[in-house]
Amino acid sequence: MATYGYVNCQYPLPTNDQLKIVKDYHCVAIFIEKARSRERRELRQLIHQVAPGDTVVIASLQVFGKTAADTIHIMNVLKSKQVRLISWSTQLHLNYYKRTAGLF
Repeated sequence: MATYGYVNCQYPLPTNDQLKIVKDYHCVAIFIEKARSRERRELRQLIHQVAPGDTVVIASLQVFGKTAADTIHIMNVLKSKQVRLISWSTQLHLNYYKRTAGLF
């Protein structure tokens, strides 16, 4: 189970601040989206690389897209791959690969 970081330069928080946040989680790799493109190559590469039980750390859910639909789509993709998601700014920790007793 590996931890990966994702940073998007389009997010209002400066890239260096995002990097500081994800580095605190001792990521094995950090994917940095530098280009302002709809392709989001780094995000696609991250999604391709993660495996069930892995964790993705982001500074905010906003790094996944400009719309709620974009964000929900990426979250659903991670869920389908059983990848844990940690969003620092929202203090959101979604553990898709492990059921918590009494909650489900």
